Amino acid sequence: MQKTPSFLSKPILVVILFTISIVNSYSEPPEGYIVPNFKLKDLNGKEHELYQYLNKGITVFVKVFGVHCGGCWEYHEQGILRNLYNEHGPNGTKTKDITVFAMQHDRDIPDLKLSNKVVPEDWRYYTKGDWVTGEPYPIFNPQGKDWDIVEKGLGCNGCMFPMFLMIKPNKEAVHILSYRDYIDYNKLYETFMPKPTNVEFSTNSNESVNVFPNPTTNLLSFKINDKSTLINKAEILDAQGKKTIQIDVINNDSSIDLSDLPNGYYTIKLYSNNGIIVKKISKTN
Repeated sequence: MQKTPSFLSKPILVVILFTISIVNSYSEPPEGYIVPNFKLKDLNGKEHELYQYLNKGITVFVKVFGVHCGGCWEYHEQGILRNLYNEHGPNGTKTKDITVFAMQHDRDIPDLKLSNKVVPEDWRYYTKGDWVTGEPYPIFNPQGKDWDIVEKGLGCNGCMFPMFLMIKPNKEAVHILSYRDYIDYNKLYETFMPKPTNVEFSTNSNESVNVFPNPTTNLLSFKINDKSTLINKAEILDAQGKKTIQIDVINNDSSIDLSDLPNGYYTIKLYSNNGIIVKKISKTN
């Protein structure tokens, strides 16, 4: 057997190890990754706790960026997350079932640099522009021990900028964008959020009961079309399957007040003498 010359084997080994180290140093959260809870203060000093949003059925879109990053700045200038937040955030014009977190992830960056104000010139990175003015969503600049929240908690182990995540109410992360992904960024909501279904039954009596209006802003009413159908209990479940409301005995004069529930998608289970009837409903303002 012919031996590989030593002057070739060593350089090749070095190249292989170097390549492996590059691949391992830039990682993304795996599909199905459960994001742990965290608390952070935004640039305005307001504290945000991740699970407080998720437990209310709110989906959290997270942007991880660096002030030096040219690609991040291109997405910023397009206003992708600004439009998403304005249309579907807490005061959204279409729905109110998401929020946006913007995480600055360069180390040792003062808050002032995010708004492109004068800072000492010896800082490690320069900024591409003003990341703050006109942005309606919370912006974070975690430093020190809080920096690990992004690095470890979000599964961004040396990730490339920009990184977009969607954290679903069940705490599961969906990786939306890395430096090599190509999607229609202006349709993030339509692409990644679940589509509401007006009616969904678990029995064959499709027209036995109707719930309306759907979507609803507060009151949800019932119409029992089949006189033989008797409903003795109704339950409203949130996106995580947690029971939020229960009422007993449903008839054509019954209604459920949903005004205390956050906007989003819910499941209503009607327990009848003919079986359990399941419907999907949407609550909006």
